[in-house]
Amino acid sequence: MLAVKRFGDARVALPALVVVNLLPLCGVLFFNWSVYEVLLLYWSENIIIGVFNLARFWTLLRRRGDYSVLFLGPFFCVHYGGFAFGHLIFLRALFGADSGGGELSGMFAASFLALLASHGISYFVNFIGRREYEQVTTRELMSAPYARVAVLHLTVLFGGFAVNALGQPGYALAILVLVKLGMDIVAHRREHRRLQAQVANAA
Repeated sequence: MLAVKRFGDARVALPALVVVNLLPLCGVLFFNWSVYEVLLLYWSENIIIGVFNLARFWTLLRRRGDYSVLFLGPFFCVHYGGFAFGHLIFLRALFGADSGGGELSGMFAASFLALLASHGISYFVNFIGRREYEQVTTRELMSAPYARVAVLHLTVLFGGFAVNALGQPGYALAILVLVKLGMDIVAHRREHRRLQAQVANAA
């Protein structure tokens, strides 16, 4: 654990986020991914975010003895799970006709696993290693995934409509991927700067 603490967000977690978010760009440029395949990968990231949010709840239980998570954790699973399922239905209804099977490809699987690893790195480096769990509240954990997903995916969905309207040219999809990357960086830095400030003030 001491080794984890020596690595700051800027040295590990943020570079990992950038690298793995460039993998969909490879899917677009070299594997002819459609709008649906790109958006499906971004939807799958919602599931990863939800899983690690549950890990954060568990951390509050184990390290702070916050037993409210025994109720809030299952409630989050049902509520966020319903939200994610509705998002998937919406995505398939609007863009599913463009599916080319890329979601089952090796590149898609590699991109998903890379996103999983990136969020895992952020969890261990920031939430555990930099002790963000000491200051975060269960209310913040309940709302944080929705705030990130809502803003990000509304932008991405509207971008998907624009790309479709243009006939899905590769350059437009590449721009969409880069826009998502930029928004991810901003959201990541904002979240962890706030939590680290809270940790520093409490020290």
